Amino acid sequence: MTQRSDARLKRVLRPASVSSVIFHALRPIEFEWINATRAPPGLQAGFLAQEVATWLPHLVSADSNGMLSMNYIGLIPYVVSHVQELDMQLQACESRLSDQSTSLQEQLKMATAANAELLQRLSVLEQQVAADAAQMHQRLASLETAVAGLEGSTKTALAV
Repeated sequence: MTQRSDARLKRVLRPASVSSVIFHALRPIEFEWINATRAPPGLQAGFLAQEVATWLPHLVSADSNGMLSMNYIGLIPYVVSHVQELDMQLQACESRLSDQSTSLQEQLKMATAANAELLQRLSVLEQQVAADAAQMHQRLASLETAVAGLEGSTKTALAV
């Protein structure tokens, strides 16, 4: 099924778009026709014209008996517009995610470098503490030897 679509036949009023509220209000359904003699039998998919008329009345028309029909092809530009909008939102999200990922990678590099520097400083401090402890042990041993020598001298002097 085709419809005329030549630009020479149209006066463009505005871009075709609908808000997310309207788009989400449209309720796709699966159904079977009550009178299958006038329509294809079996499971079908579509919308209820009464519901669509609430949001997009220009896509719904009534015959002389008040029976509603819907211009399904007229819905396509709105669907495409909404998909384009969602695609732009997705691209913006992907861009933000990429920027955040880059920022986090830089922060990780900086944190890794800072951590390596801190580990190096810790290693130096541990070596200094070990050297200071060894030196203290040597001094303590020297002091203990000196004290023992003084105690021995004092005992000898007192014994005389």
